[in-house]
Amino acid sequence: MPFSQFWPLYLDAHRQPGTRLFHYLATACGVTGSFLAALESEILIMVGSIIAAYCLAIAAHKIIEKNRPLIRVNPLLGAFADLRMCWHALRGDLANEYIRLGLRPISLPAEAVKER
Repeated sequence: MPFSQFWPLYLDAHRQPGTRLFHYLATACGVTGSFLAALESEILIMVGSIIAAYCLAIAAHKIIEKNRPLIRVNPLLGAFADLRMCWHALRGDLANEYIRLGLRPISLPAEAVKER
């Protein structure tokens, strides 16, 4: 599946703010751990941080979103999508990305999508 098809599915599976927060924390954990692993030349730090990151992200789907994580579809695309979602959130345009793709974020009523 190309990323252009995966991305809307990914955002649709991450509607709840709590789920996105778990993913932001997971992404920060994975990136920080990978950076530290490079600094320390210790691959196990990276492996451990990535495992912890996936555990956080998967937990969000079980606890908050009540849906299945897309890790079974493609874990690498999921990692790229996590980074992209974080980037959109940091820029403050994640809600616009949902609208651009025809998806409704939890914070906007359905009418907002129809009006645009």
